[in-house]
Amino acid sequence: MIKEEGKRPKPEFGDPLNEGEKIALGLVLSGLSAKEAAQVSCYSKRTIDGYIGIAYTKLGVSSRVLAYRKACEDGGRLWSELEDIVRPLLEEHEARTKRAETLPPLGSLATSKVAA
Repeated sequence: MIKEEGKRPKPEFGDPLNEGEKIALGLVLSGLSAKEAAQVSCYSKRTIDGYIGIAYTKLGVSSRVLAYRKACEDGGRLWSELEDIVRPLLEEHEARTKRAETLPPLGSLATSKVAA
């Protein structure tokens, strides 16, 4: 990669994935939509889409199915790495979601204080 002054280097086939690309790719290959991946990772949907596009370029693929196949090559080395990265994010998101489901609606809190 040649870096021009003031510009990011353009990703190329074979370049290593960075952490954000691994997170985005792992979440999407786990079956989440880009919107859901954004909620789990705290990245924006636009950032997730960008990371996915860059990851596809670096892997030399053009779809989620081909990316999954690529991740499973070499005994699933990349897939295992992606799983290790996203598993804690998915577990944390699930725990936050369950905690949020146990809270009363915000409107009911305001109403109960006024009534008291």
